[in-house]
Amino acid sequence: MERYQWSRLNKQQVGAFAEYFVKMELTLYGFQVYTTEVDDRGIDFVTRHGDGPFIQVQVKSLRSPGYVFMQKAKFAPSESLYLALRLLFESKDPPCI
Repeated sequence: MERYQWSRLNKQQVGAFAEYFVKMELTLYGFQVYTTEVDDRGIDFVTRHGDGPFIQVQVKSLRSPGYVFMQKAKFAPSESLYLALRLLFESKDPPCI
């Protein structure tokens, strides 16, 4: 079975993969990652580097070029809110951050 066949995964599986991938990449760069228990505010996790400020992260993923839907009520621009967008191309290793 060939690796990175994103079409085999459903939407929830792709989203979970993207979220865990971003968490692990940030961890490798020395960030502390704190997972939320409930995703009712559009925040997937909180992170910070050293004693720096906390950053709220929302992760989205795409398997093909298209539109990323973000609700204004859950993604209001602020200095502490970031979007991590993962582009997953069929049969390709996901690029690092």
